[in-house]
Amino acid sequence: QKTITGTAYTAQVVHRPVTVKGCLHGPFCARCKRSVARQVLPFCVCRALVDNWQETTVPTVPMDRRPAPEKPKVPVVAPSYPARRSTDAAVRVAAGGAPNPALASANFVS
Repeated sequence: QKTITGTAYTAQVVHRPVTVKGCLHGPFCARCKRSVARQVLPFCVCRALVDNWQETTVPTVPMDRRPAPEKPKVPVVAPSYPARRSTDAAVRVAAGGAPNPALASANFVS
């Protein structure tokens, strides 16, 4: 089986951040490295100031050999509709056809 390699980048920093400890400043993919490097002041995700980049070769898995991501298991829930009262028609008749009995005595101008 042929091993396919890719490139990963690790940032070499000038000033370490004060609040975050233990960041490895990488690995970054080529796209993320370009995004960071384009900034006026390039910062690592830990907010360390980046001076330069170290390039390394890493083994990668081809797209056609990667396992398909598992679909999240979402419970199937039956839609809930408001229950219709069996007396709904009787209420409308008693209310003079109005859906709300309080509106039965209202004077509507037509």
